[in-house]
Amino acid sequence: MKRVTLLTTAALFAATAAWSYIHMDDFQSYDDGDDIAVVGPWTQFGNPIYCLDLGGDEKVATYVGGETYYWIHQWDESDSMADFGASFDFYLADDGGDPKVSIFARAAGTVSYVLGIRPCRDEPRIVVQYWVPGNHTDLWETTLDEPIPVEEWHNLKYYVHDEDPVNFQVYFDDEKIGSHSESVYIIPSGKIAIAGLDSPYDVYVDNVMQLEENTSVAPASLGEVKAVFK
Repeated sequence: MKRVTLLTTAALFAATAAWSYIHMDDFQSYDDGDDIAVVGPWTQFGNPIYCLDLGGDEKVATYVGGETYYWIHQWDESDSMADFGASFDFYLADDGGDPKVSIFARAAGTVSYVLGIRPCRDEPRIVVQYWVPGNHTDLWETTLDEPIPVEEWHNLKYYVHDEDPVNFQVYFDDEKIGSHSESVYIIPSGKIAIAGLDSPYDVYVDNVMQLEENTSVAPASLGEVKAVFK
């Protein structure tokens, strides 16, 4: 399984230079059963998230039962910034229930931008939200046309730019699936966090990244003139 994961990750990196990252946690330095908030650079809010050794030198983050229905871990190693990307890989071990897995950008105190997916639905829902404890506001959403098969790795990421408006670019498996410009719910800067909601026991997370600000070079429609886009 690890070989497939490495090849998939390599393919994603090769697809775009925008995959340059500032920080990365692939959980390889932890032991099976470690609470990542105890042994790693994470602060736990809610239920614990553990390291799970899948064998073949593949280790992931997994959610375990607790007293509440949510799991939030802030990544202390990530930089508090305004313009950056946030990315993670996820894997469905079972498609029962309706869990939500998310990555936060600009997590600042009690407010955050959240990119979440409910991967077990026939048309998986992907949403960007403004989140405060106990409440959230949907800023953008879409659904995928096809269900996500079990036992496959997929990637979800987004880039957050500027302060007013705040601009979002959303990618699924390195394909851009949408964008949003937000001028009401403003967060100037913040860190990264990972989260789970509604019993996400059968979803694994790997390769959490804080990405460099997204710029890419693409050929223009005429001649060999190139332009840089955000």
